[in-house]
This record gives sequence, structure tokens and C-alpha cells, in this order.
Amino acid sequence: MPTELRQKLQIHDGNFYLGEISTNPKIGDLQIAFDVVQPTSISVIAKQAGLNVIPYMTQAGDSLELFEYGTVSASDMFKHGMSSNTMLTWSIRFGGFIVMFIGLTLIFSVLRTLTAVLPFLADMVGFLGTFASGILAASFSLTTIAIAWIFYRPILGISLLAIAAILIFLLRFTRQDEEENF
Repeated sequence: MPTELRQKLQIHDGNFYLGEISTNPKIGDLQIAFDVVQPTSISVIAKQAGLNVIPYMTQAGDSLELFEYGTVSASDMFKHGMSSNTMLTWSIRFGGFIVMFIGLTLIFSVLRTLTAVLPFLADMVGFLGTFASGILAASFSLTTIAIAWIFYRPILGISLLAIAAILIFLLRFTRQDEEENF
């Protein structure tokens, strides 16, 4: 190691620090840490290529690569993989619903702004807009999910479409009741 580099090297919080002042880091300073990884058992589902492990390409064209610490059976690893895939799928679906709800609420907020001259009317329009946004977002989300499922699980897809239709009918029925009250 060059002498000038060795002079700048300091030990700070158990790590090597390369820079002017370790308590006041600047852009370009380096902090180097070393960790010891103890040998352990792991379980891997992938394809071995020489000394490397690469993702296994399935017949459907998807890549498969599962990794867990400890000795885990293949069936348990596939169950864990399916479980995490299910959680990811439902998280994405819920995120889509939330984004759709926010977008529809923003669209309906224009109506609330237009009726702001009468505060009680603006509050009622705001509430109805939020309610309609929730129903529409739920029905649009269910319709999107149902269309994706119709080919693989027709009963589930049709059931979701029926629930979406009921929600739209509920929104229309609620709106007709409000129009009759005026």
C-alpha cells in the first residue's frame, strides 16, 4: 500500500476510513468494513452450470431460482415460493386498487370544487365522490383481476365479474335513490 494512502487510512467504529475526517465524511471518502460469514447449510433450487448456479428456465419460459438458509425440502421450498408469489400478487393488486381509488377521487374532486359555493353541498358531493370512487375502483379492480383469471379458472373469473357487476348495480341503485329524494 502506498505511504500517502496509508497515512490517510484511519480506524473509525471498527471500520477502515479513508478520508480527511472520519466524523465529518465528504463525497469521495471511503468506509471499508469486513464481515465474517460462517459456513452454513443452504438449500437451492436452480440449474448448475459448471461451478456456478444459474436460474433454471422452465418449459413455459420463466426462470426459477429459489434459495433458503438451512436444509429445506424441495416441496417446502416450492410452497414457500408459491406463498411469497401469492403475497406479491395480492400486494400488487391492492396497490392497483389504491392507485385507481386515488385517481378516481381526484377526478370526482373537480365536482366538489365546482359545488364549493355552497359548503353543505360541497361536503355531500365530496362524500358521494369518495364513495363512488371506492365502488368504481373495487369493481374495476375486480374486473381486471377476473379477465386475467377467466382462461385459467373460469369459475373464479366469472364470480369476480359478478361481484363487480353487483358493485356497479349498487352504485347505480344508490344514485337512483338519491335522485328520488331531491
